[in-house]
Amino acid sequence: MNIAQKKYSEKIIINLIKIEQIIKMWKKINHLTKPKHNNAIHTIDILVDSSVGWNDIKKDKNLQFKTIDNPQLIDKLINERNAQHLN
Repeated sequence: MNIAQKKYSEKIIINLIKIEQIIKMWKKINHLTKPKHNNAIHTIDILVDSSVGWNDIKKDKNLQFKTIDNPQLIDKLINERNAQHLN
């Protein structure tokens, strides 16, 4: 299979183009179907004193927070917080 031979050179070039297209297609498929990383929230910090408003957090530098790592409680707290904004 010498590229200088006319009868084989066209087929070789066409096959090379097809191979390049297949490689490009598989790269795109692998990129689009690779597993997504789970970016879920694993911990959340909430105020110990619940009487402080969310807008006043930056005003007081001595606030204490506690870290929550229970997934069900995190979902509950986020849903309650979102319910205040979305009502």
